[in-house]
Amino acid sequence: MAQQYNNGEHITVISISEKLGISKIYLEQVFSLLKKAKIVSSTKVPRADIC
Repeated sequence: MAQQYNNGEHITVISISEKLGISKIYLEQVFSLLKKAKIVSSTKVPRADIC
Protein backbone atom coordinates (compact mmCIF):
# COMPACT_ATOMS: atom_id res chain seq x y z
CA MET A 1 0.00 0.00 0.00
CA ALA A 2 2.74 2.43 0.90
CA GLN A 3 4.48 2.00 -2.45
CA GLN A 4 1.30 2.68 -4.38
CA TYR A 5 0.44 5.62 -2.12
CA ASN A 6 3.82 7.19 -2.80
CA ASN A 7 3.10 6.89 -6.52
CA GLY A 8 -0.24 8.64 -6.04
CA GLU A 9 -2.17 5.49 -6.91
CA HIS A 10 -5.21 4.11 -5.15
CA ILE A 11 -5.48 0.46 -4.24
CA THR A 12 -8.71 -1.47 -3.80
CA VAL A 13 -9.66 -3.80 -0.99
CA ILE A 14 -10.29 -6.49 -3.59
CA SER A 15 -6.77 -6.24 -5.02
CA ILE A 16 -5.24 -6.36 -1.53
CA SER A 17 -7.33 -9.39 -0.57
CA GLU A 18 -6.34 -11.20 -3.76
CA LYS A 19 -2.63 -10.45 -3.29
CA LEU A 20 -2.69 -11.55 0.36
CA GLY A 21 -5.08 -14.45 -0.16
CA ILE A 22 -7.49 -13.32 2.54
CA SER A 23 -11.23 -12.74 2.59
CA LYS A 24 -12.48 -9.43 1.17
CA ILE A 25 -15.11 -9.26 3.91
CA TYR A 26 -12.49 -9.73 6.64
CA LEU A 27 -10.25 -7.11 5.07
CA GLU A 28 -13.16 -4.65 4.88
CA GLN A 29 -13.70 -5.13 8.62
CA VAL A 30 -10.01 -4.50 9.30
CA PHE A 31 -10.02 -1.36 7.14
CA SER A 32 -13.15 -0.13 8.89
CA LEU A 33 -11.26 -0.19 12.19
CA LEU A 34 -8.23 1.47 10.59
CA LYS A 35 -10.42 4.23 9.14
CA LYS A 36 -12.09 4.86 12.51
CA ALA A 37 -8.63 5.19 14.07
CA LYS A 38 -7.66 7.56 11.22
CA ILE A 39 -4.73 5.34 10.23
CA VAL A 40 -5.93 5.01 6.63
CA SER A 41 -8.33 6.98 4.48
CA SER A 42 -10.59 5.76 1.75
CA THR A 43 -12.37 7.04 -1.29
CA LYS A 44 -15.58 5.65 -2.66
CA VAL A 45 -15.58 5.30 -6.41
CA PRO A 46 -18.48 4.29 -8.61
CA ARG A 47 -18.32 0.72 -9.81
CA ALA A 48 -17.76 0.28 -13.50
CA ASP A 49 -17.52 -2.69 -15.77
CA ILE A 50 -14.11 -2.94 -17.36
CA CYS A 51 -13.85 -4.67 -20.71
